[in-house]
Amino acid sequence: MDDKFINLLNEINSEIISHPDANLVDDGIIDSLNIMQIVSGFEKNYGIDFDPDDMIPENFSSASAIWELLQKYLNNKQ
Repeated sequence: MDDKFINLLNEINSEIISHPDANLVDDGIIDSLNIMQIVSGFEKNYGIDFDPDDMIPENFSSASAIWELLQKYLNNKQ
């Protein structure tokens, strides 16, 4: 995970990074508004367009899952 990613998540909700073993959605750490903020932040900061089909709870269940989703988009962008 890079600093830009960590900083973005911390701006949205500092508990995302501080709870690495929690299921962010199921444990109520993030909600649908936070997911929209994450997607918007990635689109703005990384220049990618998210597919609405990828906006499922499993892709936002942990910081690692979010990172993997971002990496998928960044790898497809190249």
